[in-house]
Amino acid sequence: MTHLYINKQEVRLPDDLEIDYYVYNPFFGRKGSFTYDISISLKDGTNAKVYDHIHRWNRSTKPGGRTAELYDNEKLLVRGLEVILSVEDYTVKIQIVSDNSELNYLAADGEKRLRDLPMGVIGTFDKIQALGSLYYTSAQYDYVCPPIARVLPEMAVAWFSSEERAAQKMFNNLHRPGHNEGDPNHPRLDYELDFADTPNLRAQPYLVTIVEAVVRALGYSVTYNALREDEVLSQVYIINSKDTIRYNEMVPNWLVNDFLDEVEKWGNVVFLIDKLTKTCRIVNVHEFYASAGFIYVEKDKVVDETEKEYNQSPDDEVSYRNMSYKLPGGVWYKYADMGSKKMQQCWQQNVNKSMDGYGVSIQDSIQSKGIIHYTDIELDLVGRKWETGSDVMGTQYYWRPVNVLKEVVLDERETKMEFRIVPAPTIGLSLYGRYWKGEGDGTAEVAPCTVIPYAQDQGESEGENSEEPMRDLIEGTDSEDSVTEYMSVAVYNGIRVCHWQSDGYSVPKNYPNMAMNLKFPLSTVTNATMVRTATDGTNFLIFFDGEAADKDLRLTSLYKRLYSKNYAINTQVIHKAFFYADEILDPKQIFVIKNRRFYCKFLLYKIDKNGLKGLVEGNFFEM
Repeated sequence: MTHLYINKQEVRLPDDLEIDYYVYNPFFGRKGSFTYDISISLKDGTNAKVYDHIHRWNRSTKPGGRTAELYDNEKLLVRGLEVILSVEDYTVKIQIVSDNSELNYLAADGEKRLRDLPMGVIGTFDKIQALGSLYYTSAQYDYVCPPIARVLPEMAVAWFSSEERAAQKMFNNLHRPGHNEGDPNHPRLDYELDFADTPNLRAQPYLVTIVEAVVRALGYSVTYNALREDEVLSQVYIINSKDTIRYNEMVPNWLVNDFLDEVEKWGNVVFLIDKLTKTCRIVNVHEFYASAGFIYVEKDKVVDETEKEYNQSPDDEVSYRNMSYKLPGGVWYKYADMGSKKMQQCWQQNVNKSMDGYGVSIQDSIQSKGIIHYTDIELDLVGRKWETGSDVMGTQYYWRPVNVLKEVVLDERETKMEFRIVPAPTIGLSLYGRYWKGEGDGTAEVAPCTVIPYAQDQGESEGENSEEPMRDLIEGTDSEDSVTEYMSVAVYNGIRVCHWQSDGYSVPKNYPNMAMNLKFPLSTVTNATMVRTATDGTNFLIFFDGEAADKDLRLTSLYKRLYSKNYAINTQVIHKAFFYADEILDPKQIFVIKNRRFYCKFLLYKIDKNGLKGLVEGNFFEM
């Protein structure tokens, strides 16, 4: 006999009970386990009491958050959350959701959004705490406070002409460490970082912080988080320009379900819910089946097996071979991904970093749509021209990286996975000024540089007015996109030695001591960027190597590090099998049917008044 208990109170079920019970594998979508509608008569006094006479006209509230348990005699079949769907006359219709379906229900309740969740606050947030965050990782801090650009100029000059000017251009405004304030006779020996008097502090929450805060707010504790095990993803932070200590105010106001979906796709992870312990494990997709066992379905238990073509759904896709960022509008992003059609209009010159020159001038690239391609580091450059409007600086020519966020397409027959978690635009930051060279060496004007991200909701790029074929090709007509459609992120690489231009009067070899060891917080999203070194008139490319090598968010990098390790599963063909089983099987295991191994998408059970029916329908993908 089938028995239903709501918060340990038994409900009397109808004699014609027919329940469809789906058990989904969370590997192929966050659906979990759930029943279809169960109709319960409130004419029965026992049921009416369990439901507090919800059918009466003077009852304006309904029970919520109650545990539902479905038994086949003494065997527990289902334990989950009761969801009341409707009340009509003397009948209440409910659904039982469990595992990842329970997480979905809690997240989707009332179209719940991130701002609706109590994610917690920063206890103490001042210059001391903000400075400490720069020296540690997400293992010690829930946030980090590197400099964040408030404006996005094509060419940045004089960011530090005064601390007040720098504060107008940056959040988390740091002093230039060791800057000598222009006084060559009194060298500054202190190279420690410190915030300016106008720091404009803004906490940048780590993505792992927000993920775990969301899960906790939904009533679960996180026992394992694979995102924390990855040296890059663990250091990804969400760009925040809001003056707040509340984590739910630091992020775009997405639907909670959309956020969890995007994290699963982009981070290549799966959320696994334990309904009994109310815990959540966040595991890598490519490690999902590492400890899976086998379920052998005996040949004589199989009633029927059919195979049919199946229209591939992105929800089923677990092996990303085609992926792209859903990039916002704006000039920076148009250079970040020119697109295949624009690329087809250009000619390409292949070079590598060891070559002396490119064999083509910047002017030729500008006028004839030429692209320089570094074959050894997968980097494209185009020539650019900057009319400074200054008699001293005149016209500046430089190489600009392009296609740093280009899509990856390895099989045009498959669906493309599109990500709304997108890398933030970045700016080359010049710390130009007078610095002490070392013991007995005096001071000199030098131009160390680093990179900082841009707060996407703080303004638009400062464009240029010149007419150039390459510029017109890439930039075209700008479109306005809502910032809330995207979650802008960057990777915090810690406090790193600054970069230096390779020509001009501040050649690195001339300063091999203290000035050359100048350090500043570094944030990256790609493997190279162009820097303008303030008033000395030098433009140069920064290539990220050493400790920062490959710690970026290019799709080519993410594919090599994450998605390429995924299981190769053909989700275009679904195999249906009908077989007998006397218990609820685990769809996360590997099924062996007629000596063939399968990944299980879902199992469908039938339950009637007499208990669990033996015939099961399973949907599978062949290994």
